[in-house]
Amino acid sequence: MVRAVLEWLWEDNHCDTMLPSTMLNTLIFGNGFWKIIWDAQARGGTGDIRIINVDPSGMFFNPEATCIEDAEEIFHLEQVPVAKLRRMHPDKAEDIKAGVEDQSIVVTRPHMSQAKANQGNEPVTVQMTTGEQEWSYPSSASSKRGPESKETATVMERWYKDKEGAWKRCVVANKTLLIDEYPQIDTPPFVHFCDYRVPWMIWGTGEIQHIENLQYEINRRRGMILDILRFCSAPMMAVDPASGIDADQLEAVPGAVIQAEGGPAAVSILTPQMDLSGLFRVQQMDKQDFNDILGYMEIMQGKRSEEHTSEL
Repeated sequence: MVRAVLEWLWEDNHCDTMLPSTMLNTLIFGNGFWKIIWDAQARGGTGDIRIINVDPSGMFFNPEATCIEDAEEIFHLEQVPVAKLRRMHPDKAEDIKAGVEDQSIVVTRPHMSQAKANQGNEPVTVQMTTGEQEWSYPSSASSKRGPESKETATVMERWYKDKEGAWKRCVVANKTLLIDEYPQIDTPPFVHFCDYRVPWMIWGTGEIQHIENLQYEINRRRGMILDILRFCSAPMMAVDPASGIDADQLEAVPGAVIQAEGGPAAVSILTPQMDLSGLFRVQQMDKQDFNDILGYMEIMQGKRSEEHTSEL
């Protein structure tokens, strides 16, 4: 019976289509979160369980936490439309005001307008094929403004344990207290997806982070090799200004053959000569190291991560 209910909730909340977005957050940032809430407005006001995807940049934990189970404080911050908050809390509707409480904790994601000619908030007008009517709709250029101008409020949800160890929930929207209750649960309603766990920390690291750092290192090495090859193909020349030679007219041409008079004493080379084959061997080793590391990344092989499977 319980299994049937869970399967129904999974399908009803479209978790199969929401999971790839969560996994993308996990692979890039190392962490992904789901939140299980009770939506009182679902099913015509009857209410139902809802599972939502949470932005990992809006989750905060006490520094000593290594997982959700041993966390003492959990914060979830997000920008929520004021109209939605007023529907959810009609008794506090007049007190809820729009605005961003702290710009440093809000991730701004601007959306550029698709109509280049329309740079303001004026509606976009479309002429009908009949030529008799016009259809107007609001321009998306208005979405380029900050969150505070979109009629949203910063909602902070705090879960913390009291002196007896019971979880307490407090929800504030721009200094307006919305909820202050004891929900009578053992664990806060969050699911944490972690890619590569870091010892003694709740935060994990993502596969993209590992590959990115490795790519930076390999790019640095290859840049050094290219600099050496560039100097070898066009070596620096030291000229005595007192000799009367015009240095601006000198140019080192790779592969050039210069005839010198005066016999062997008039010709000399830099010693010792550099064996460039070693540089190419180093480059091949870097390439092999990069391929080996990618071989350990399950997502790069198209495999399902066992870590993610165990979380589900």
